[in-house]
Amino acid sequence: MPKQGPSRASVFPTTDWTMVGRAGKRGGAGHAQALNQLLVRYLPALKAHLTRHMGIPPDQADDLLQAFVTNKVLEHDLISRADHAKGRFRTFLLTSLHRFVIGVARAEGAKKRCPSQGRFVDPEKTLPLLESAPPSADALDLEWGRAVLTECLRRMEAECEKKKRQVLWAVFNDRILSPALEGSEPLPYEELVRRYGFQSPMQVAAVIAAGKRLFRQKLYDVIAEYARSQTEIEEEIQDFQRIFGSTGNQTRSDSRT
Repeated sequence: MPKQGPSRASVFPTTDWTMVGRAGKRGGAGHAQALNQLLVRYLPALKAHLTRHMGIPPDQADDLLQAFVTNKVLEHDLISRADHAKGRFRTFLLTSLHRFVIGVARAEGAKKRCPSQGRFVDPEKTLPLLESAPPSADALDLEWGRAVLTECLRRMEAECEKKKRQVLWAVFNDRILSPALEGSEPLPYEELVRRYGFQSPMQVAAVIAAGKRLFRQKLYDVIAEYARSQTEIEEEIQDFQRIFGSTGNQTRSDSRT
């Protein structure tokens, strides 16, 4: 199984269906490379779903993902069954993983009745949780949104640093970012004037507006690297806005890692 890298542009799961097609065509040109890229991109979000939303310890989550990749993705050509017309690829993966973990939990339940060495998961805890809570696209969407947000902010901060616009980044952070991610109170305009040496609150307002424009541009750039058309880009941006409009402070410090 490929190493799971940091939550940067290389890992957040925004679907390139051309890549999915190559990854699902065993023996085709670029199959191995496309499959590896998909796994590198999606595994961190799948692991986060197992640990955060299913309560599975990280080491067991790694074992489950390894088994899922080996058994379902490699041996049974899971990716070849993905269909763009039937929904999002990340939902397809999440549903497949959910079913796989149910199967593992049931098998471990049988082993518990006939004891043997080692366990992937505790079936008494895991199986009721899985069977009573069918997979939701919202869970993986949230992990996707966090990763997109992380990359947007990384690029925005880097551009501010490169172009000597550190004050823009600082004001955006104090007035917009920290309140959104940490639940803190936005700094008043008067405090921002004093802290950063502006002449008036109007100057602060202009800087905040510039920060919002830069963030929107970075969001567009990040998503446009993977979405195939203007329509898909707009749909992904709408999803991003929906996710953070409905999750509130769940995004907090996780998005700043």
